[in-house]
Amino acid sequence: RGRDPDGDHKKFGYCGWDMDWICGTPYNEFGFPESTPVNDPCDHDVVTIGTPSESDFAGTHFAMFNALMANDAFHEQYIDRYADLINSGLSCASTVQHLDSLIALIDPEMTRHCARWGGTYMEWQGNVQYLRDFLLQRCAFIEQGLVDCYDVVPRDIVVQVMPPGSGMVHLNTLDLTIFPWNGTYFDSLLLDLRAEGYTGWDFDHWTTDSNTVVASVLDSAMYIRLLHGDTITAWFKPDVQYPVLLDVEPDNAGDMLFGNELLTAFPQLTGVSEDVPYGIRALPHTYFDF
Repeated sequence: RGRDPDGDHKKFGYCGWDMDWICGTPYNEFGFPESTPVNDPCDHDVVTIGTPSESDFAGTHFAMFNALMANDAFHEQYIDRYADLINSGLSCASTVQHLDSLIALIDPEMTRHCARWGGTYMEWQGNVQYLRDFLLQRCAFIEQGLVDCYDVVPRDIVVQVMPPGSGMVHLNTLDLTIFPWNGTYFDSLLLDLRAEGYTGWDFDHWTTDSNTVVASVLDSAMYIRLLHGDTITAWFKPDVQYPVLLDVEPDNAGDMLFGNELLTAFPQLTGVSEDVPYGIRALPHTYFDF
C-alpha cells in the first residue's frame, strides 16, 4: 500500500516476481494443468484453492483474483487490458524484438561467462532459441486462448487521425501516435477512446464505419461497444487564432502576466485561440499603480 498522496498505489498495488517462470518451468507449485506455450489464460479457474491465509501463498492470490473476476466490470476491464497488451508490448514482434535486444547485450560476455561459471556457448544459444520459440508459440496462441476461455469473438479495428499529423488517440490504456493503427479487440466490450489534438489543432468529431458511438461524436472522449470490425477516425480542425497586440502605457510602467507567460517587452503581438479564456494580470513597476 502506497502512502504517497500523489502516488499511483495509494490503496493497493500488485508486485510480481520470478517472471522468468512465464516461459515454462519444471516446477508447478500452483497446480496448473501444464506449463507450456499453450496454457489456457483461464487456467486459474481450475486451480484448487485453499483457505486464504498468510501461509497459503497460491490460495490467497487465486482466491482474490477469481473473486475480482466475478465482478462484471472488472471482468470486462481485464479482457480489454489483455487485448491492449497483445496489441502492443506482448505482440510477437514486440516480445521477440525485446528478447533479441537483450541477447545482443549479453552475447559478447557469454564466452567469458561460460569459462568462469561452466556450461558452453552453444548450450546458451540453445536456451536462447528455446525462449524465442516459446514466445512465438505463446503470442500466436493467446488470442484463440482468450476466445475459448471467455466466449468472445475477435474483431479487427483500424484507428485513424485526420488530417494526418493533427493529433493522437488514447485507446483504453494505449497512447496511439502512428496511424493508421491496426489492432484486434473482442466483441461486446467497451472501447474507451479519447482524442487529443497537437499544437494548432482542435478536436472536431468522430466517425465510425460499423459501430455506434456511446454519447456524442462531438465529444473528444467517447466509448464504443464493439459489435463488428470497424474503422474509427478522429477528425481535427485547425485552431483558429486572432492577433492581439499587448502594450503598456506609459513605457516601462509595468509588466504583464498573460496566461502563464510573463511579458516584459512591449508592444508585443501574440495569437489568441478562439473561444479559449485567457487570464491577464497587470504588474506595475515601482512608483506606478494599475
